[in-house]
Amino acid sequence: MQAKEEIKEMAQTFREAADILDEIAELDDKEGMTREERKEKEEELSARFLLKMIKIQQA
Repeated sequence: MQAKEEIKEMAQTFREAADILDEIAELDDKEGMTREERKEKEEELSARFLLKMIKIQQA
């Protein structure tokens, strides 16, 4: 049963990573953000995405 739980956890991590990618894609649509704010947010989201990918790789 441990394998089943690991698969569920990995699936959740993939969903979270996809949500982060959606946020990155939607940054251009957000108004009221300066170019610098947008770049900072993109860097933050990219870092979060990379952490999710590392978590998946280590599973």
